[in-house]
Amino acid sequence: MKERRQEFLGELSRKVDGKGRVVLPAEYRDLLDGDFYVTRGRDRCLYVFPWEVWQKRKRALGELDEASAAGRAEVRAFFSGATRPELDSAGRVQLSMRLREYAGLSQDVIFVGAGEYAEIWAAEAWARYQPSAMAAYSGGQEESPQIDD
Repeated sequence: MKERRQEFLGELSRKVDGKGRVVLPAEYRDLLDGDFYVTRGRDRCLYVFPWEVWQKRKRALGELDEASAAGRAEVRAFFSGATRPELDSAGRVQLSMRLREYAGLSQDVIFVGAGEYAEIWAAEAWARYQPSAMAAYSGGQEESPQIDD
C-alpha cells in the first residue's frame, strides 16, 4: 500500500505574543516533526518548510544561473532571511524581528496551508489578498493578485 504524505491545509488564526513568538497549529507541528525552516515568502508572507521540502527548494535554487542578477537576487532573498527555529515546550516558535517586519506581523496572524508547506500571513494582509486571489482562482482575472505594501 502506498504511504500517504500529509499536507498543510486550511487557514488557522493565531496571535504573536510580545516576545515575537507564535504557537504553531498542532496539525502543522505534527507535519514539521520538529525540523523545519522559516524564510521570506512571496507576497510578503513567511514560508514554513519541513526539512524535506527545504532540501528540494535548496536544490532547485542551486540550479539558478549565478550569472543572472535575478537568479542571485532569488537566492539571496530566500536564504538571507531563513531561520531554523526550535519549538519551545508550549509549541511556540520565535519569529525574528526581521521576518516579522518583512511580513508585517504584529499580533493577529493566519497560518495558511499551501500543500507541502505552510505560510504565515498578517491577518490584515491575508484579508486584502483573498478577494483578488479567489477571483483569479475562479477565473475572474488572468493574472495573479498583487499585495499593496
